[in-house]
Amino acid sequence: MLKNGKLRIDASDVTSGYFFAGVSEVSSREIRLQVKHGTTIYNYVLRRYGGLEIIPLQMGSGKYTATLCERVTGNKYRKIGKLTFNVKLEDKLAPFRHPNLWIPYYPEIAHGVVGQKVEDYIRYCYAYDYVRAIRIKAGAMPDILQCYQKKMGICQDLAALAVSLWRMFGTPAKLAIGTVGKSKKLHAWCVTWDEKGREKIFDPTAEILKWDQTGTYKEQRCY
Repeated sequence: MLKNGKLRIDASDVTSGYFFAGVSEVSSREIRLQVKHGTTIYNYVLRRYGGLEIIPLQMGSGKYTATLCERVTGNKYRKIGKLTFNVKLEDKLAPFRHPNLWIPYYPEIAHGVVGQKVEDYIRYCYAYDYVRAIRIKAGAMPDILQCYQKKMGICQDLAALAVSLWRMFGTPAKLAIGTVGKSKKLHAWCVTWDEKGREKIFDPTAEILKWDQTGTYKEQRCY
């Protein structure tokens, strides 16, 4: 276990594409973890009451720097811990084979997929949640369990549900966030790989709403 300030990290299994991070003591303020690899930065909101979260190493092998920050006021944060560690992945798809903070596992959601493909299960059994689309706040994470229970969700919920299912069934998959075509609005979709290692896109929202999918998918980040 690595420790610095209030940051705790378990980097003992980074070859498998993830590490564990959390705070060493309860905090009454919002806690964020900034993960940096080269010039790329990901930010995660962590639990304030301790416990370790699974953080993906989706940026590949190399040097990672994890910085723990605590909200002071408004958009101002103070650093309360920082650690650096090196990663050498066992394979480039390792980060997309396991659960993480954005793609948790709920074994019960796999029951409805028996006998059919994940794509067909999402395509025919789920609907788009227009109400959640209006009410959701910026920065909110996918809610896989609610999506499963209501059989509806917004783009990131539907994509995260599909990715979680694929991973539970042993297929590497990732949740991608970016833009499609000329739209500047952020959207979420899924990526899997064929036997030759080529990316295959599955867009649950487009399938459910029967959107035209001829636009170019431009990934900005993934989980």
